[in-house]
Amino acid sequence: MLAALSCGRVGYDLLPEPLDPVPIVTHGNAPGGSGGASAAGGATSASSGSSGSTGSSIDAGDTGGNGGVDAGATNGGTGGAGSTGGAGNTGGTGSTTAGGCEPAVATATWTFASDREGWQLEVDPGASGDLSWAAAAGDPAPGALELDATVNDPSNARIYLEPSNGDLTGRVIYARVFLETGAGAFAKTYVQTGGSYAWADGNEVALDAQQWQCVSLDLRDPDVRTPGFDPSAVQRIGVMIYGDASPRLYVDQITY
Repeated sequence: MLAALSCGRVGYDLLPEPLDPVPIVTHGNAPGGSGGASAAGGATSASSGSSGSTGSSIDAGDTGGNGGVDAGATNGGTGGAGSTGGAGNTGGTGSTTAGGCEPAVATATWTFASDREGWQLEVDPGASGDLSWAAAAGDPAPGALELDATVNDPSNARIYLEPSNGDLTGRVIYARVFLETGAGAFAKTYVQTGGSYAWADGNEVALDAQQWQCVSLDLRDPDVRTPGFDPSAVQRIGVMIYGDASPRLYVDQITY
């Protein structure tokens, strides 16, 4: 009997080592849990504070449940940046420009952007002048003919070109003129036509200092014409400067 009792259990077994206390974790910071950290998918577009939410708590023995932010759920797109408007054009030299001094559809235009483009000067006996190219002056853009002249009635100065296309029937010729210095000067646009160089010109324009002005000739209805005028056989087109003055002026954008 005593031998049997010495080999048996007396009353109860020894308890195993006590378990560590179970931590209570909130906001997804489960130790060792791979899923409870901030959700990778869509996290870059989520607002501040939304990453890695797991719910209220994790029970003992869980290994960190999946993150509370569903991949792509907060993946809101970002609006694109607005476009910037282009820079505006810069007007030519002068206090005002001769806007609208051109045909609706031009057949030929001389802008004098880099040289005289073949235009020449002719003066009457008793008048004088010098024609050159100006880089800084111009309307609507820099580059123009520059004329320094002395004119008196009836002697005048004429800037002209012999066009390759002589048929200007129904056309209107335009030119822009800027008076730099010298009061008392006038301008007209003109043509010479046919074998006799019959003359026609447009309305007279009194030139005002420091202002671009439009000078034109409507070949359907010239202000002055001589016998033999033929708009289908134009030999020369040009701008005439006359009066009693010693002007310095610029001529730009001749067109029809």
